[in-house]
Amino acid sequence: MQAAELSTDIRNENQSPGGFTVPKPPQYPAPRWVPKGEVIRAGGLEIGGMVYFGTPPAGGSGAELSLIDPTLQVAAVGDFFRVSLALRASYKALTPAERRGYLAWLAQGRNHPDVDARLVFLYFYGLERRLTVDVHEGKCSPAEIPALLEELDRLRAVYGAREQALATAVESLSYWVQNTGCPPALYAQKDPAFRKAHGLRAYTQIAVGQAAAAGVPLSASLARTWSIEAGSSYLRADVRLHRNEFYGLFEDLYAGVHGAGVVLPRTGKPIKLHYSPRSIGLMEHPALARELPGTIDPTDFKDHLAKVKAIFDAASAEVERYAKLVVRSPHLLGTLDYLQQLPTRLWPQKTKDAMRALIQHAAEGLRPFQASALVQSIDPEARYSKAAAAGAQALLEGVGLSTYPPLLIGGTRAIKADASVVLVPSQLLKGDCAEAAAVERARIALASAVTVLTADKAIEAHQAQWLEASLEGWHEEPLRASIQLRAALRIAIADPQGLAAIKKDAQPLDEDQRRAVGDFAVRAVACTGEPSPAQVKLLTKLLTTLGLDGKTVPAQLHAAAAGGAPRKADAPLALDAARIAALHSDTARVAAMLSSIFVDDEREEDPPQAVATPQAAAAGDTPPAETLLGLDAAHSALAAQLMERSSWSAAEIAAAAAALDLMPAGAIERINEACFDTHDFPFTEGDDPVEINPEILEILR
Repeated sequence: MQAAELSTDIRNENQSPGGFTVPKPPQYPAPRWVPKGEVIRAGGLEIGGMVYFGTPPAGGSGAELSLIDPTLQVAAVGDFFRVSLALRASYKALTPAERRGYLAWLAQGRNHPDVDARLVFLYFYGLERRLTVDVHEGKCSPAEIPALLEELDRLRAVYGAREQALATAVESLSYWVQNTGCPPALYAQKDPAFRKAHGLRAYTQIAVGQAAAAGVPLSASLARTWSIEAGSSYLRADVRLHRNEFYGLFEDLYAGVHGAGVVLPRTGKPIKLHYSPRSIGLMEHPALARELPGTIDPTDFKDHLAKVKAIFDAASAEVERYAKLVVRSPHLLGTLDYLQQLPTRLWPQKTKDAMRALIQHAAEGLRPFQASALVQSIDPEARYSKAAAAGAQALLEGVGLSTYPPLLIGGTRAIKADASVVLVPSQLLKGDCAEAAAVERARIALASAVTVLTADKAIEAHQAQWLEASLEGWHEEPLRASIQLRAALRIAIADPQGLAAIKKDAQPLDEDQRRAVGDFAVRAVACTGEPSPAQVKLLTKLLTTLGLDGKTVPAQLHAAAAGGAPRKADAPLALDAARIAALHSDTARVAAMLSSIFVDDEREEDPPQAVATPQAAAAGDTPPAETLLGLDAAHSALAAQLMERSSWSAAEIAAAAAALDLMPAGAIERINEACFDTHDFPFTEGDDPVEINPEILEILR
């Protein structure tokens, strides 16, 4: 066959019959958005609107991934059940058979339940560009937006339960379109919708930026989250196991250093909020960034972040040390030696309970008890010794309590195990301006009076009241309000001394001071009733022991009873009940303030409370009090069942959900959302097998 026989006669209609030329190539439409209601033909199928259609220019870049290009081959047969490419595929990258399947899914209503999720995302990419780039460039009219949002809601309703990633993508895009900025004062509220749409990192950055612009101190929880989300800090393994202890300790240290919180500078550039597109074709597009008024970008606050990180690291180190102690020597955790090594927040619960009881004891007034009993109330296994007394004293000081007298005398030796002490808020002792020597002299006088009054029987109520009232008229002004002297009186009444002990204590006193002690004892006996023979006899011995003339006792008693003037102290005033009540009130107030040390611990031990959504509140739909994460009964039961193991297969979860009349994918999504709203992390991880988040197991078990 000759070559001439293989040629084809191609004639241009505009040419003469004798001419030959190549015809012009077919003209294809330029890329455009096909609005709702318009129909196009592609691959022999009629496709409704809300898609991009057309042929991109040769060599063009930045083409829309979902663009339906009519020049690309479409197979005669294909399905949409499975595609071979990655999630972020494009129409161009599909095979001809896959293009046939995608176009068929579009033509059939875009709602087939078995379609490959990657094709649904491909369709979503077009909606995403239309609602971001085209809106920004003015190519999409405001009147068109409601229909696009309605289409997004339809996609979520059809595929959201099966594809959580798609549901999240739809929610993020819808939030971006409907909210031009962000809620105000995120640092003071919880906005799950914003956090879910943009992620915890953006939520934290904006909350910190709003606090900076408003001049509001950063709360401990926001400062801690900022440190983590900025990449400055992270929770190590041991710390994650003791998360609540770490949170509480961080708050304590943060408040100790910064009080109400760190206040950031009010100068700097505003934050730009970025929408995170699912389509790689929109990455870094300028239409996806919005400048937020009322914010300051916190990325420049490196020095302030470093201060927060230092506290974060200090709390982490303490908790790690605590974790090692729990693992290696759990039996030593409540002993005095180990308690001194731990912050108050990390004490065992039994120790916290014991300290609460001691604080309550101090709040109820100046009630004495034995030194050894005090030590063993903190550590029941402790043997009373100098080391035990020193340890107990240090722990008490750590919660703002002190003893009178101190458990350690001069810091060198412990008082006797059976000696009486009184618990007093340290703040009151620090405010006691009475001189130590004056307190000691007055204590000896009170002890001497109590010794004589109890010569033949226990002290009576009216006698104790007279002694209490005598402090109100003491001749040395600072002693009238001395908490030490009042504690000394309670100890003297609870544990009267013998003459030998009084003689030893009175040795440093001069003659006038010893005479004042004797005079006070005489007045106490004379003014509290008819002196008994035993009291007169013991009073005589007391004066003799003090180096005074005991033979003058009858005359002194008669003079005191008749209102004779004392030598060194004015006559005691009448009982001032209001004054005594005020002093007790001060003690109780300070002790109650100290008890707040443990209030946060109690709050952390409470079960997490559900955060009611506005929709639920409007409908009056209050979750049951005993459910997990604020879920309804069925979802709570499923969550509780899943917590029994750390890993489940998809089939097992499907069976468990079916038993509760729940759809497995939707139920898991519901539980994850509730967990994320409450604790900022999901309940499960993975698809098959499904792993239960170990953090939620630590919190809820």
